[in-house]
Amino acid sequence: MKKLFLIILPVFSLIASLNAQTDTLFIQNWENGHAIYLLPPGKFQKSEIWTSSDRIYYPPVPFFRKFKFNLKETYLPVDVYQGNVVYYDPCDGIFESAWVFNDSAFVHLYYDGPEGSPIAAIEHEDENEIQFRILQFNYEDIEKSLEYYLTVQCLNKQRGLYLFTFENPYDPKDTYSFPVVEESKLHLLPVLVNDSKYQKYMEFEFPEEEYSLELFK
Repeated sequence: MKKLFLIILPVFSLIASLNAQTDTLFIQNWENGHAIYLLPPGKFQKSEIWTSSDRIYYPPVPFFRKFKFNLKETYLPVDVYQGNVVYYDPCDGIFESAWVFNDSAFVHLYYDGPEGSPIAAIEHEDENEIQFRILQFNYEDIEKSLEYYLTVQCLNKQRGLYLFTFENPYDPKDTYSFPVVEESKLHLLPVLVNDSKYQKYMEFEFPEEEYSLELFK
């Protein structure tokens, strides 16, 4: 009986290994517990780590105006890998970010807690785009805080893909954009997982790829 058990156990291990390989593309794999692999859409389960946007860290201000708009999701950053839009799951939580809106602020969620930029006004809104004027704090002197324009552009509603663009009205060079996905649509994307039990500093470096926004549409 013991011999039979010893024979069956490796067979089951082999079958499990083959099944895992059909669902996982290994990019790098080491014996020290560190692996980077690509999961196909629908195979990734993201843990609930984001804190509430209602408790926001920033200096007190006299009041916050309240606005009504249809941006109720949690938004996660996405990247491009080998011509595909992917979500990157880092091995260390300090590299995770997400963004949400409440009725008075644009909120950045990260390892140190939520940090918000109050909404001063809605400058423009249509079916595919909304532009906010938001306040970014100067923590040493609130009177010197800067107003930025934040444009949220819907790239693909079915896939939950958007583009966030920040513009400094006083410095045209201070403009940057990044694509995001609604957390509820994350299952539609492949996920590049950086799995490391010991070497948390070893994050994946995306190779430089030229791409256009057509990839997200």
